[in-house]
Parts: sequence; C-alpha cells; structure tokens
Amino acid sequence: MKKIIGSLYVSAALLVSQGAAAMSIPLAEYNLVVAGDYVHEGGSVWGKTFIGGDLNGGASEFAVQVPAAPVVDSLQVVGDINAGHVKVKSGNLVLGGAISSSSNVELHGAGASIVHDAGLSIDSVVADLKSASQTFSGMSGVGNSASFVNGAFSYSGTSSVAFFDMSYDELFRQNTNFTFSGVQADTLIINVSGTHVNTGYGYNFPGLDLSGNSGLGASDILWNFFEAEELTISNPIVGSILAIDADVTLMGTLDGSLAAGSLRTQRQIHDYEYPHDVSTVPLPGSSVLFGSALLAFAAARYRRKKRA
Repeated sequence: MKKIIGSLYVSAALLVSQGAAAMSIPLAEYNLVVAGDYVHEGGSVWGKTFIGGDLNGGASEFAVQVPAAPVVDSLQVVGDINAGHVKVKSGNLVLGGAISSSSNVELHGAGASIVHDAGLSIDSVVADLKSASQTFSGMSGVGNSASFVNGAFSYSGTSSVAFFDMSYDELFRQNTNFTFSGVQADTLIINVSGTHVNTGYGYNFPGLDLSGNSGLGASDILWNFFEAEELTISNPIVGSILAIDADVTLMGTLDGSLAAGSLRTQRQIHDYEYPHDVSTVPLPGSSVLFGSALLAFAAARYRRKKRA
C-alpha cells in the first residue's frame, strides 16, 4: 500500500509541477534581436544587440547604456557589417562575417575588442522567440478577467500575468490613450492579430511611469505580434515588441526591447528589457485540479491506514 500511495504522490506532484511551468524569453537579456538584416539609418540601441544577418545603413550607435564592467558581448552580428559608421559605446563586437572596407567601426569601451567567430549563430535565440510568441498567443482568455475599453486595459484575476487578445485595428485607433492602472498583475501580454500592421499615429501613453515605481512600467508590457509579416510602428511606443517573423519599420522611439525578423529604423531603442517568467500552463487547469485530488486521496488513504 505504501508503494501505491507513494506513486500517487509522485503522479500528483508531477501534474502540479507541470501546471506551474514557466518560460522566460531572450528579451530579458537583449534590447534588440533581429533574425535577418538590420538597416540602421540613425538613432541608437541602448542595450545589447544580436543581429542574425547583415548590419547595413549609415551611422549607428550601440550599447549606449551597457555598463563598462564587466566587459560583455554587447553587439553580435552573424553576417557582415556594411554600415557607414558603427559606434559600440561599451563591450565587445562579435562578428561572424566581415567588415566592409567602406565601414568605420569604433569601440569606445575600456577593454573592448572585435571578436571574429565564424561559428556565431542566432538560431537558438530565434527559436526561443518563435516558440514564446506562439505559446503566448494561445493563452488568451484562459481564466482571464481582462477587458479593454477606450484605451484602458484592466484585469482583476489572480494570475501574475494578464493576457489580452485583440486585432491591431481595434488597438491602434485614432486618439487612443493607453492606460494600465486597472491591471492588477505583474505584467500584461497583448496578443495582437494581423499580418500587415501599421499602428498609425493616433495613440499615446499619458502619465505612464516608465520605471514602474507607481504601477506597471515599460518592462512590464509585451506586445506580441504573433501573426505579423509586416509591421510599421509609426509613433513612439512603450513596452517590448515580439514580432520575430515580421519585417519591421520602426518610426518612433521604443521604450522597450524588440525582436524582429528584419528591421529598418532611425530611432532610439531604450533598454527596458522584458524580465518576466511567464506561466505557460493555465491555472487552475484540469491537470492541476486532478493532481490536487490525487494528493488529497493519497493523504486520506494514508491516515485511514495509520488509524487501522
């Protein structure tokens, strides 16, 4: 009987642990991930950058806010550097390809160097981002007490993550003021449907404390464009953007991190990474309830046996 009870405890524990599964995404580490080519026409990236293709364009500046010590790989480029002028303000440049003879590359950080790595690969990072995007897109509405009315997001459930599922034209309407004070969660993930998306210019984030000291901040918001093939961000935007399959044009400053299929921009990308671990199994789910029942049943059987 002890073996049977023991096996029930193990089965229940496995089910409960499965219900508590969580995942983090590479946007906790990188300020910018581009699976393909990056055309940088100005502006800067404040945190760490990983580019899977070539770095093209004119003047570009990276790692503006990366600490000087310890020295890290703050800019990684799998392909070639063809951009006219590249400044890496702190940390190493890791390069899988070559630097064009017409490119001027400057390293400004103490102890920084150019590291040539022919085996450099972005594949695992991109695979993690693709998996996260599709997983998050399937989580909307699961035990969710979420609503969106006239730009105001609200959530009154018990989960630490609030999921919203919306079309891009429903979100980015003219004269929309996004507010998040009604979200009683640690983070919100907005799953945005649509394959060819242009946000337009008609939205704002009035009164939002980017630091998160008085509610949700820039590091607590994730926009998941899980269907996007083309994405144009026409206005400044707050929160990280997951659009790993999309050709992205960024026309406004981003207070957050970005994962794109390819990218063209001349704006600043500020280093508000997305640090949250996100539960990927809805709670309470049938497996968790069944696991709890197994635990209760096993405990009851054990107590009855001791009394006997």
